[in-house]
Amino acid sequence: MLPENVYFNHHVFGMLTKKQTLRFLEIHTKYHLKIVNDILKKQRIF
Repeated sequence: MLPENVYFNHHVFGMLTKKQTLRFLEIHTKYHLKIVNDILKKQRIF
């Protein structure tokens, strides 16, 4: 477990707290999963 006072330096958003980083990772991961799902849907042939 990381302490609460750690930071992640994002190249666009700057310094993010642990809480902000976890939220960013959640949103970012969902975004990429949607892209993957969209690609897979387009590849299905029925």
